[in-house]
Amino acid sequence: MSDTLRPTRTPAFEARLRKRYAAERRFKAIGLGAILFSVAVLVFLLASMALSGVNGFKRAELTVPVDFTQAGISLNPALTEDREIMQSLERQGLPDVVQFAASEAVGDEAAAELNREAWRLVAEQVAADPALLRQQVEFSLPVSEKLANALAGDGSPDLQPLAQRLASEGVLADRFDLGFLQRADATDPQLAGIWGALKGSMLTMFVTLMLAFPIGVLAALYLEEYAPKNRWTDLIEVSIN
Repeated sequence: MSDTLRPTRTPAFEARLRKRYAAERRFKAIGLGAILFSVAVLVFLLASMALSGVNGFKRAELTVPVDFTQAGISLNPALTEDREIMQSLERQGLPDVVQFAASEAVGDEAAAELNREAWRLVAEQVAADPALLRQQVEFSLPVSEKLANALAGDGSPDLQPLAQRLASEGVLADRFDLGFLQRADATDPQLAGIWGALKGSMLTMFVTLMLAFPIGVLAALYLEEYAPKNRWTDLIEVSIN
């Protein structure tokens, strides 16, 4: 019976093997480093986007107590449409009531910087809960763009002392604004939102998917089963897939 031949591992073979293993380890390390670098870049981009965009969800708001017991405003239960309710409250002088309450609370100079549409936010809450008309309620109302910029340290230097005083008194602050997700676009940054743009983007994506998906599937089936086989059809098929 002949002896079994055993493979011999010469010094040259061992050297090549060590070199191959070392190259494999370097390749794995480079691949892992590339993945970690990509993840780090992605985290950096997402963090920078979040930090830059978080201010878009904040709005400078002024705390204004409104005493409806002295305002003489009532709400007709027969009114059901939001437009009719808004018109009724406006005719009864709700904008003036809000402006007067702001003047009494923070002074005429600060009240003048109340957003021109602030009363509408009060009207919306009153329409949702008419019982508010029988009590004194504190509202967080948006201020003008100029005062908002002054609060951030930008804009008119004349308004910055006012913004600092109101902020130190605790009646002016940047607050998280969920309404930013619900409002449509507007010329006033304090009243702008992304709801219209979001709906448009979602509709665009839906229409694109409804068109691209069936066309792509049918084109892939045609190229796979019926189209002549050549490098051009193969290239198109691979691209579609």
